[in-house]
Amino acid sequence: MNSRAALTCVLILTALSPGCGGRSASVLRAPTGDGGATPAPDSAGLTGFGPPRVLANKLDVPGSLAVDATHVYWTTRTRVMRVARQGGQVVSLATGQSFPSAVGVNSSHAFWIAANSPSGGSSLLTAPRAGGTPKRLASWTHHLGDRSGGPARLAVDGARLFWPAWRKLMTMTVGQSAAVVSTEAKLSVLAVDMDSTWVYWSTSPFEQIHPGEPGQVKRAHRGGQAHQMTLVASGATGVVRADGAHVYYLTDRGVARVPGSGGAAIRLATGVDPAGLAVRDGWVYWTDRGKGTVSRVRATGDAAETLASGQHTPTWVVVDAGGLFWISQGLGATGQVMTRPRR
Repeated sequence: MNSRAALTCVLILTALSPGCGGRSASVLRAPTGDGGATPAPDSAGLTGFGPPRVLANKLDVPGSLAVDATHVYWTTRTRVMRVARQGGQVVSLATGQSFPSAVGVNSSHAFWIAANSPSGGSSLLTAPRAGGTPKRLASWTHHLGDRSGGPARLAVDGARLFWPAWRKLMTMTVGQSAAVVSTEAKLSVLAVDMDSTWVYWSTSPFEQIHPGEPGQVKRAHRGGQAHQMTLVASGATGVVRADGAHVYYLTDRGVARVPGSGGAAIRLATGVDPAGLAVRDGWVYWTDRGKGTVSRVRATGDAAETLASGQHTPTWVVVDAGGLFWISQGLGATGQVMTRPRR
């Protein structure tokens, strides 16, 4: 069974387990061993990053990833967790969740999607970054065969949220009612990103109800449904990122770029098994599950550079001014959160 099929199976099974509202924060001592892959040595001086470091390990199916100025956040099979960027105590912000995913943060709160039990469907939840009782912000129903539980990604900009809800792209200003931005006829909305003007999303080609349907990348104005446009008509397979000028997305065996206003797509990487995608300062970063690597290439196209190797199924990747972060999913409770701080 491949990793995509395995994740779908886990989502279906965990949707039947108790808990969505969860419990308040708890603190765990960070493990001392590496609990999984040993980062392979590389020429750190050539990349602008320090050597790879383990921030958290022995994690049970770590999922999505987010960072802020002080902490790194991720999900596991039943928890939403965080650790300081430099390492230390691992804190559970929420426990008793049913396969949470799509974590995002603003200046005060963390947000994520989790499956509902026993009623089915999913919910958007939030809790203070410092810990507290999770609160449900919105709920929706969906078919258990779809991919809307993960690797979904929501987008957070202050109090404004955009998130995938099965065949709908939803939005909300925290404290107000949710609204529908777009509804898909067949496929699931999977990943979301935004810039100062537009919101972008991808549709999943993996939904079991309509196998073989092409994945797409679309955009709409952040203010509502106006100016919707299909940027990529087929070939997209998941995560989408935007930098204000271009939209970057994953294909079945590569990474590609398309102008944010529409136009011809350019392939940036081929022959890879990508899972995560990040963009910053003219560089495009991705993880390769098959090769166990984290790599980058210039957004204008060039030879790819490997930043980490020897990883066990690397998935999510995030980069900011302070460093590079990714998840090495491992098998069972052997997952890790990794970093390469900037020099």
